[in-house]
Amino acid sequence: MNGAAGEDVRIEVARTLPEVEALREEWLPLLESSITTHPDYYRAVVETEPQVRGPYVLALRRGGRLEAMLLGRFEEVPLPCKLGYRTFYAPRMRSITIVYEGYLGNVDENAPLLVETLRSALDRGDADVLLFRHLRVDHPLYRASTNGVGFLSRQHLMRRTICWERTLPGTYAEFLSSLSKSTRTGVTRYMKKLERDYDGRLRLRTFRDADELDDYFKHAEVVASMSYQRGLGAGVRDNERQRTRAALSAKNGWFRAYMLYVDDAPVAFCGGEGFRERFRYGIPGYDPDYADYRVGNYVIMKMVEDLCSDSELSVLDFGFGDAEYKRRFGDRSWYEQDVLVYGRRLRPAFVNVVRTSFFGANSAAMALGRRAGIFSRIKNSWRSRLRTAPSS
Repeated sequence: MNGAAGEDVRIEVARTLPEVEALREEWLPLLESSITTHPDYYRAVVETEPQVRGPYVLALRRGGRLEAMLLGRFEEVPLPCKLGYRTFYAPRMRSITIVYEGYLGNVDENAPLLVETLRSALDRGDADVLLFRHLRVDHPLYRASTNGVGFLSRQHLMRRTICWERTLPGTYAEFLSSLSKSTRTGVTRYMKKLERDYDGRLRLRTFRDADELDDYFKHAEVVASMSYQRGLGAGVRDNERQRTRAALSAKNGWFRAYMLYVDDAPVAFCGGEGFRERFRYGIPGYDPDYADYRVGNYVIMKMVEDLCSDSELSVLDFGFGDAEYKRRFGDRSWYEQDVLVYGRRLRPAFVNVVRTSFFGANSAAMALGRRAGIFSRIKNSWRSRLRTAPSS
């Protein structure tokens, strides 16, 4: 480990898995409700993500006691320059990437010192960029990482995304009654229509155990292959990376997924991971042939019914990004944004200028599309193309 000293404060940097593992005993008491910060989950990602080159964990000690942590990774990441969904240029850069919600302990007070340590690593040439994934814009780390950064060192025009969650009531009936009248009426109408038109042909299966994962991935792959997320490289895939995490989650009782079948053929699924009191929702999928029945919403409601019955869960986190159903079902929201800081060298500065140009063109096109009332149609057209494009 490398250390940076100051008064009674010392920051150590763990760069190998054995050094990270040595922190476990002090790390575990700092855990809250984010599964990404559990040491086993962190290690699984480091070992299976293809772009990861190694761990990079900051451990801040005050008077010898572990007070705060930042969980990062050395990565080689593409920084795509896009117009719409099409990528024109994607230089690969060496990154120190702080994982989603990868902060533990008293980070509020220590954010400036932690970020200063990361910036020093950039100045030494340890990496080309510093990347915080989906950082809440009201978080002290956001302020510390964006204040005082030179024009050519900070990525401009980064898009903010809204995230939703809701408190889980004790019963499904309470959840339904908390929805607006129009939402509640629409949900129940489509659910009843599906059950009426496919009477005796529907089956819902819940997956929780490790010995069920083969079936889950086999059937989820059928549905996910039809989704537009597949065209973006997102969503469920039957690969080593996702299987490793699912197996870890199932082993620890975190994994939970729901699959809807019509005549034993999978048509929709959703799921996620329940860690402590929080259930983190993953990317769902549905067969577009059943879109008129809102099968995606059907399986989500069945998931919510199950989660409400679990006394250990109190929060449903709808995950990244906005969606109509999240706005209808969520009861609070916040904004997140990637924060990207470039090293003060020629190549990182050049990449920043090029990407900012693309971001500016995208922003202008989106604003024009909204004023003309065609933005949604263009977006849906792109998604349709991605849904029907062959996947690799």
